Amino acid sequence: MVSSFVLVVVLLALTIVLSVTADWPSERHEGTVLVIALILGLLPLILVVLGSLTGGGSVEFLGIALHFPEARPERREISVPPRMGLPPGEPLGDASTRAVVEVLKQAVHTEVAVVDLADGTTWWDTRLLVFCAGAARIGRPRAVVLTANVADTGPGTFLGWAPPDELRDRLLSRPALRRAYDRGRAWLRQWELAEPRTAGELPDRADEPPGKLTQPRLPFTPVSPATAQPGHPWLIYQPPDYALAPLAPELLLAAAMGDLEGAGRYTPVDLAEARALFDAKLRRIAAEVDAPAKSDGFWARRVLDAREPFVPLVRRGRYAGMLPRERAINDVLGTLIGYDASTRDGGQEASRAPG
Repeated sequence: MVSSFVLVVVLLALTIVLSVTADWPSERHEGTVLVIALILGLLPLILVVLGSLTGGGSVEFLGIALHFPEARPERREISVPPRMGLPPGEPLGDASTRAVVEVLKQAVHTEVAVVDLADGTTWWDTRLLVFCAGAARIGRPRAVVLTANVADTGPGTFLGWAPPDELRDRLLSRPALRRAYDRGRAWLRQWELAEPRTAGELPDRADEPPGKLTQPRLPFTPVSPATAQPGHPWLIYQPPDYALAPLAPELLLAAAMGDLEGAGRYTPVDLAEARALFDAKLRRIAAEVDAPAKSDGFWARRVLDAREPFVPLVRRGRYAGMLPRERAINDVLGTLIGYDASTRDGGQEASRAPG
C-alpha cells in the first residue's frame, strides 16, 4: 500500500519537474498526463484488491478500509406458480389457456424463473414445454432454475439451471410433445395469414353490430380449433389495431398441449423424470452462501471461475437465489470508486454479490 502511495508521489513530482524544466507536457495535454500518472501509481493497489477478491476479506489503504459488498441473490426473478396457475388435475382448455398466458406475461419481465417440482405432482411436461418455449421465443427469462423436494436436503433443493431453449429442446425429444408443438406452430401460421376486421367495417351478417372485431378472414378452410372456439379470436387479435397478440404463439401452443392433456397423454415431471430429461443440460455448480472466504464454494471464486451469465447461490443445498456474474463484478468495482449500487436504476435495489 505504501509503495503505491510513494509511486503516485514520485510520478506526479516527475511530471511537475518536466513541466518546469522541459516545458513538457503542454498545457493542452497536462491533465491527461496527470491522470495517467495517477492510474499507474494506483496500479499496485488495484492488483492487491483484485488479488484479495479470490480470498475474501477487506483491504485497508491509508486508513480507508474497502469492504467487498455483501452478496445477495438476484431480486428480479419469479417463482412460477405450480401447474402454471391451474387447479390440480385440470387440463388446459379454452378458458385455462388465458391463465397460462398471464403467467408468461409476468415471467417475461424477469431475468430468472424458478420452477419448483416439489414432490413431482405439480408440473406436467406439457406445461413445462409451454413455459420454456415461450421464454425461449421472447428471450426472457434468461434462466430457468429447477428445484425439488429431495430426501437429504428437503424442499427447494437446487437441481440446476439452464437457458429455456435448452430445456425446450430436451422436452421436444419426446415424439408426442414434438407433434403437438408442430401442430401449434401450424395453427399460428394460419392465423398469420388471416385478415383481421377492424372497427368501422361493415358486418358480414345482418345481426352483427358494426364497429366490432368479427371472425378474421382466412384464405382457406381452417383446421385450427381456434376458429371454432369463440374466445380465441379476441385473444389472438387485440385492439386497438387488432394485430396479432404478442403471446399468440404461446396461446395456440397451450391449446395444442391441452389436446394431449385432455387425452391423458402427459407425464408428471418428478425428480427422476427431471434428471432423466435435463441432467445433460443443467448447470449445477453453485456458490454456498455461508461458505468461508478461503473455501472453493466462496462466491467470489465462483464468480471469477464462471463462464455463464449467472452464478447460483445455495444454502446447504437449497436454492437461495441467482447472482448475475456481470453485476457481481460491477459491485466490486463500484466499491473501489465509492459508487453505491443501491442507487442504481432510479433507486431500485440492485442485486449484489455474497460476502
